[in-house]
Amino acid sequence: MQGSSGTADFTSGSGGRTGTAGFQPARSAGPGRGIWNVARMQRQLQSLGLAGVAAYGIFNTLYYICAFLFFWIYVAKVPAGQGLAASAKAFAAVMAGVWAGSQVTKAPRAALALALAPLVDRLMGVLQRVLGLKSKNSVFGVFVAACLSLAAALFGVVVLSWR
Repeated sequence: MQGSSGTADFTSGSGGRTGTAGFQPARSAGPGRGIWNVARMQRQLQSLGLAGVAAYGIFNTLYYICAFLFFWIYVAKVPAGQGLAASAKAFAAVMAGVWAGSQVTKAPRAALALALAPLVDRLMGVLQRVLGLKSKNSVFGVFVAACLSLAAALFGVVVLSWR
């Protein structure tokens, strides 16, 4: 019999007794139940603490950098030498496309972050010892600053070099 929660149920089919006969697979995933349930993955990442949020932030940074470069060079094919105002306008258009793409890739990035959160937690511990920081909160601050600085520097260099 199907469980009301949508999970597989092992019942004999007579009287609802639990046993191995009568296995019924879970119902097909409805809205919010599938493997790519982003809200559920975000809650799981948050439950992993700073390591989960840091892992997701690292994947976000990598996505935005790679997608920006791909859109800028291959999709928008922004011409060089058009001036700063035109480059800034092109930057806004490219970032709109990158953001739209980020909505499509949010679930895979969250899944990767979930898988790699334990590794990020170990990395945070190593960095805490190496840098002599008092807490993982400080390491998290370093991660945030590094991600934001890297993205801003790359975006700035690309836009300024195309002007």
